[in-house]
Amino acid sequence: MVRGCLGNLVEWYDWFVYASFSIYFAASFFPEGNLRQGKLLRSGTPTIMSCDPCG
Repeated sequence: MVRGCLGNLVEWYDWFVYASFSIYFAASFFPEGNLRQGKLLRSGTPTIMSCDPCG
């Protein structure tokens, strides 16, 4: 039970860090020309990552 809780804590911490700092990383990973497109890609990435076909 404790291992499951710790695993869940680490996973949520990972999502929190990405969501908090994605504003700063966006210029490095996404196109700079279109602000709207960068915002959509930045917010859509966690959604796509959470679609796990294996589980």
